Amino acid sequence: SLLSIPVYFVARFSCLLPPSYFLSSLTRNSEKMALRLATFAAGKAVLSTSRLAAPIFIKGAAATVVSTRSRGSYHYQKSLPRLPIPEHEFAMNKYIDMVAPVVSEEQFASTKKLVEDFKKEEGPQLHDLLKKYDEKNKHSSFISHFWYDVYLKARSPLPVNWNPQITFRYEENAERDEPNGKAARFIHASAEFYTQLKAEVIDPDVYALKDTVKSPLFKSLVQWVPESFSYYVAYLLKGYPLDMSQYPRLFASTRVPSREKDYLATYPDVDMRGDGPAPMRGPVTDPSRLSRHVTVQYKNHLFEVEAIRESGEIVPVADVRAAVEEIRKIGDSSGPAFPMGCLTALDRDEWADIRQRLVESSSTNSSSLRSIDSSLFVLSLDEVTPKDETEEVRLMLHGRPGNRWFDKCFSLVMNQKGRTAINFEHSWGDGVSVLRYANDVFAKVKTIENSPASSTPASFRPLQFELNDELKLAVAKSEESATKLVESMDLQFMEYREYGREYLKKCKLSPDAVLQQVFQLAYYKHKGKTVSTYESASTSGFKHGRTEVIRPATKESAAFVRAVAGGAAPDEQLELLRKATAKHAKLSLEAAIGKGIDRYLFGLRKMAEIAGKEEPAIFSDPAYTLATENILSTSTLHSDVLEAGCFGPVHPDGYGIGYGFAVEKGADGSVVDRSGYFVSSFHNDTKGFLSAIAGALDDLKPLLEVAKKQAEAAKEGGK
Repeated sequence: SLLSIPVYFVARFSCLLPPSYFLSSLTRNSEKMALRLATFAAGKAVLSTSRLAAPIFIKGAAATVVSTRSRGSYHYQKSLPRLPIPEHEFAMNKYIDMVAPVVSEEQFASTKKLVEDFKKEEGPQLHDLLKKYDEKNKHSSFISHFWYDVYLKARSPLPVNWNPQITFRYEENAERDEPNGKAARFIHASAEFYTQLKAEVIDPDVYALKDTVKSPLFKSLVQWVPESFSYYVAYLLKGYPLDMSQYPRLFASTRVPSREKDYLATYPDVDMRGDGPAPMRGPVTDPSRLSRHVTVQYKNHLFEVEAIRESGEIVPVADVRAAVEEIRKIGDSSGPAFPMGCLTALDRDEWADIRQRLVESSSTNSSSLRSIDSSLFVLSLDEVTPKDETEEVRLMLHGRPGNRWFDKCFSLVMNQKGRTAINFEHSWGDGVSVLRYANDVFAKVKTIENSPASSTPASFRPLQFELNDELKLAVAKSEESATKLVESMDLQFMEYREYGREYLKKCKLSPDAVLQQVFQLAYYKHKGKTVSTYESASTSGFKHGRTEVIRPATKESAAFVRAVAGGAAPDEQLELLRKATAKHAKLSLEAAIGKGIDRYLFGLRKMAEIAGKEEPAIFSDPAYTLATENILSTSTLHSDVLEAGCFGPVHPDGYGIGYGFAVEKGADGSVVDRSGYFVSSFHNDTKGFLSAIAGALDDLKPLLEVAKKQAEAAKEGGK
């Protein structure tokens, strides 16, 4: 191809440029990217992708996937930039700003002195150690290994504390939401996605800042560029490839409980155990190297159901539906089984001990556990019909724990109305890969015909457990413990229909930044103070990037909150709102491009620990706890296929806030611009805090009306 010649030279030239060139250029263009990356540990924008498929021929029930190019799903992985380590002086100054709004003046003065002392010698020494550690791990990022350990060493139960959930929208009509047919379509579509992922023919994840990235020309150009500098060519064309190192653990993976530290296992390659990303081994086209079944739960019963045949053919939807219907008949006729899933809701050390006893006591138990561990995912079919949206989402988060398997990479949870959610274990990855799976699979599900059950059910078998009296008692106690755990959490929902994302855009204000100010105002009015607040930002634009923290509680937000609560003049309130949202946008930008400081500070602490040093005084300082304890933990997501998302609180006295925007068009052509809020707490007056959020949203209405008029006037004046 003649096009490959200029592309080759552009790529060669780009590799001669220092990384600082790309970082500085990234900074110049990154506000848009930051706003797209900085949410729900994953991102807000729909991914733009380019098909770069490896040679592969996979048979499916309805179609054959054929591709001819030599570049695959991980085409950009080798040339992704590495997560930068912030400059020490910059990070320490930013830390001072982070602490200021959440501590007293006296505490702030003390902390500032500690930081100044730390900057003189101890801090630079630890910074140098972190740089050296990073140099020794060029295949990864400075935070990756430590962050996997944060999850895998945690001993608290997975439900409520760690596993989040995201809920799909309903389909177009009730017939397509009938649960047996829908379950079969989800299994079929997921198996197809899995085979394409293993064959490395799914498109690489790329964020697009220009529509040209979505064009055939972009795809034609980048597919000829060698992997060692493919990222730079995409970057020059305004595409930002994302890290895909988490994808190998998306399917057929599990978190295995172990004393002191769990580990991750991915099948069928038994050596893919570890505490980090699974190795990328190249395209897999041999069906014998695939995991070929899913685990289906119903009324606590567990079944192994074939999803991919030995030939590599994906089992037809009608056959899968027949198997699902047979499973329901078995569960309905025999009643609930022993609630083995409750074991996965235990303290991790306790579950590790029980699992070991299960394996040692019976080869049947060992075989059943291995079947669950190696399955593509778990499908949990619930027999209940929730009374309202709050109960529905709550059941998706933790359900009746006997009918869940929280260790699994992800589970699809489906109730009697056909409402479906993804509940995922968080250690192996963040929202980027899960959101990609959700988008692609739901789109496929909508295209699959709602077939009646066939007369030839997919192969399935019940998974049995042989329990002695000691193990029966352990399972019974785990059910009591799991019930107590889920009942300890309160979850409430509120929908606000006065204004939403589109209206805020007309005000020339960032919708996400405005809502973060709403949360600050609501908490101040509810509790009378400003507290540590967490908003997740993705660093998936870097090799083995995970997440960084946006800290919405700032000096600017505190000033805005005090002005509103104190009844300051509306003009002053609006000016302070603009300053607070601008600061939030700046922090979002910095987090997305590797200039956040939470993970950096954590890295310094780990360096002190590894070096056998005494913990630096700034980390034992009460201000550090106050600044990082995350009383408010917030996450949002945006996808046309999702309806809701929620998670548990991360602090005993805190709130977990899952929020999002939606625009609905009525039958009469009217448009409803709305926002929704799922708030969780450990029975810490959740309804009262939701009421405070509604009040804060109302407080902003007159300010936003002025902002909208000013934006319209400015637009008219610019014509």
